[in-house]
Amino acid sequence: MSVFSDCGVYASTLVEMTSIPGDIMKFLRRLLRIGGILFLLAVLLFAGLLAALHFLGEGAPAGNAAPVAMENVAYGLHPRQRLDIYLPPGAASRPLLGIFLWIHGGAWSGGDQRQYAAQARDVCQWGFACVSLNYRLNSADGAEPNIHPAQVEDVAAAMDFIVDNAERWNIDPGRAIILGHSAGGHLALLYSY
Repeated sequence: MSVFSDCGVYASTLVEMTSIPGDIMKFLRRLLRIGGILFLLAVLLFAGLLAALHFLGEGAPAGNAAPVAMENVAYGLHPRQRLDIYLPPGAASRPLLGIFLWIHGGAWSGGDQRQYAAQARDVCQWGFACVSLNYRLNSADGAEPNIHPAQVEDVAAAMDFIVDNAERWNIDPGRAIILGHSAGGHLALLYSY
């Protein structure tokens, strides 16, 4: 029995032993389920943080030298299918680099890959390659009607492009951390599953 079901059984038994009205009991059970879910999410977030720190610990700090930046590299035919690649100095002479793939937010209708340029440069100092990508947008006025799953397909196409060029850039796509904020976080999650 898991920790979550143990808590639920204990709480259910406790509630049933008291004379709490049915509506309140339903509310308490729902609250316990939500609490269990939030606890699970916190554990997963903590596990993700530990994994990221493990990756970071394997990269040797690159010092204060500026990363090598390749901007607006095409990974597809659409004008929005572009990405920026940041490699730490001396990347070719290092062991295979892990990679951070940043996906911008913007409600699937705005945003730009350059939103993460400063963060990408910072992460390169720890020996990681960083990629920040653009994806096809779905504009509110219908001028750019790129509806779902176009954006997820773009993330997949960018990842395929990264894998195809992994040897050239001395990166290990098997050590990828894919993240984003808002719509970018949603796309990272959709791509990952």
